[in-house]
Amino acid sequence: QVWLQQQLAEYLRRLHRQLKLLRQRAYATGLTPLRKLAQPPMVHTQDPWKAPPTAAPLKSLHDLLSWQAVSQPFNGLLRATVPLPKAKTLGHQPDRPRLLVCHDLHGNYHSDALPQGNQDSNYYRLTQWSSIDTFVYFSHALVTIPPPGWINAAHSNAVPILGTFITEWESGSLLCELLLWTEQSAEAGAMQLAQIAAYYGFDGWLLNIENPVLQRLIPNLIHFIRQARNSKLVLRKVMHEMVPGSQVVWYDAVTTEGILEWQDTVNDLNLPFFEAADAIFINYTWKEDTPAQAAAVAGARKHDVYMGVDVFGRNTYGGGGMTCDIALTAARSAGLSAALFAPAWVWEVGNRLDWLQRQQQFWDKIEACWEAPRALVCQLPFSTCFDQGAGSARHSEGKMQSHQPWYNLSCQSPQPTVRLPSITFDPFTGCFQTQLSDQLSDAPPLVASLCSDFAFRSGSCLQIKDFTSIRLQELWFEARTVQHSTGWLTLYYRLPSHLPDYAHLTLRSIEVAAVTPIKPDAVITSADNCLGYV
Repeated sequence: QVWLQQQLAEYLRRLHRQLKLLRQRAYATGLTPLRKLAQPPMVHTQDPWKAPPTAAPLKSLHDLLSWQAVSQPFNGLLRATVPLPKAKTLGHQPDRPRLLVCHDLHGNYHSDALPQGNQDSNYYRLTQWSSIDTFVYFSHALVTIPPPGWINAAHSNAVPILGTFITEWESGSLLCELLLWTEQSAEAGAMQLAQIAAYYGFDGWLLNIENPVLQRLIPNLIHFIRQARNSKLVLRKVMHEMVPGSQVVWYDAVTTEGILEWQDTVNDLNLPFFEAADAIFINYTWKEDTPAQAAAVAGARKHDVYMGVDVFGRNTYGGGGMTCDIALTAARSAGLSAALFAPAWVWEVGNRLDWLQRQQQFWDKIEACWEAPRALVCQLPFSTCFDQGAGSARHSEGKMQSHQPWYNLSCQSPQPTVRLPSITFDPFTGCFQTQLSDQLSDAPPLVASLCSDFAFRSGSCLQIKDFTSIRLQELWFEARTVQHSTGWLTLYYRLPSHLPDYAHLTLRSIEVAAVTPIKPDAVITSADNCLGYV
């Protein structure tokens, strides 16, 4: 510990010298007033015990190395309360192309950073979890710790979530020099990162070293990542021991020569990092023929290669935005996985009042070209009211309890695995068309959508519409086989008053040929303040 303190002091002295040189250069060239560069950082003087608990990153190496589980007020409130389902902690990744989502919205830590929520009901949230295999919470701070709301929402939908460790610019090079000076110093940092993930309840790290690193320190950087035989303190090994099912994902930036040079593929300059980690996130400026080349190098681990796709379209293959499916199709055709960066683009651009429609259209395109949705029900008991984690009101047993808008991702319940297509109506042909199908019909097919106008519990429900004539319609929800000798299922639903008496729901399993009608035990009437729910 004394040695680390001495090294930290030396690091701060070097950083001070670098900042002084930067100020002098800027002043000499007339680019920036010296007084502006010399302004002290903003200091928050508010009493932390009077401020609401707020999730925050760690911004310095000192913060990382001195972190302790009980060192901050309200720290317990910033921990996740929903664990990842046991079926997801076995450490076996599916043998297929996978989809990673890296979430960056204006640097993050806004309304989503408040574990007790607020009234920002129109803030960004994600509901298409069944198409996602891994979620990453990203910021440009040194250590990005996901807020508990995102961890709880991801785990409720059986998706592992990662934090981010990132170094950038000249200060990042100095930090890497200190952290990686010896194998022992690298192990100290790895142990702290693993303990942070285990304490807050998330499932691993995205490692983004986006600055030059002294070439003689590259072996220590690889040692920092890998599952080494001679040490129990490197990041990947200790993460797997402390957090079952955890992942360490490497971002394609610095090379084995210590040069910051994005490779946009898998080759000799980043292969050792890939071999040390669980997966690699390829930079997003790759070309059309890159996936085939990367797959050839990765071999049996091609599913561990995530081809980056920038949703903002910054030099990304396919153009990003509503055409991200072009890049995803190219990656999947080569058997590779894909990583969507900043899908909150749908919230950041355009009118904020209709961002949910843009998000649905965006994910319609993604889901049409990607793998079938994952099974959500992988352990019992299972319960959901399809709450999005936000709403314009709160309900209980079908009755509105509050008219106040609210936002709290920890309240999000498992989302539907059925894909919810956008419906468009062509006034010239008089036909409806879905985003997932080119077929036209006089009436739209069975359509499921999340509805916040009313709910049985909390803020939303699953609304199923069918404007066709009376016919048999099927809506599938995928679940893993869960072995239980006995069990029961409770569904709360209500039907529009104009439907005939013989309208009802049935259950059918692919593994069981029989069709079982749902026979309600009781009809909850409006007199029971439940507005006709069954």
